[in-house]
Amino acid sequence: MAQTMDNDIRQADALRKSLNWQAAAQSYGRIHQMQPNNAVVTHNLALCHLALQNWQEAISCGRQALRDAPNQWQSASLLAKALNKNKQQDQALQLLDKLHQHLPAQADIRQELAHLHLHHLGNAAS
Repeated sequence: MAQTMDNDIRQADALRKSLNWQAAAQSYGRIHQMQPNNAVVTHNLALCHLALQNWQEAISCGRQALRDAPNQWQSASLLAKALNKNKQQDQALQLLDKLHQHLPAQADIRQELAHLHLHHLGNAAS
C-alpha cells in the first residue's frame, strides 16, 4: 500500500511539474481522500486549484494545509494568493502581515506583501 501511494504521489508530482493542472488536481484529490492530513499533498492540491482558478477550492485546501502544518509558510503564501484572487484582499493582507512578522527575512513573503499593497491597496507601504 505504501509503495502504491508513493507511486501515486510521484505521478501527481510529475503531472504538476508538467503543468497538467487538471490531471494533477485529480491525482492529488484521490491521494488526499486516502491521506486527508498530509499537508504536502493538500498544499499541492491547493496549488493545482489556484492554477485552475478554482479560488474557493484553493482557499479551502490552503487553510487545511496550514491547519495540518502551521509552520509551512508556502501554504500561507498560496492561501494569501487565493484569497487575493477571490477578492478577499483584507484577509490576504492580514495573513501576509502575520507571516511577515514571523519570517521577516523571507523574500517571497515580502514580495507578495508589496504586490498586494501596490496593486490592490494603491500604496507600496509594507
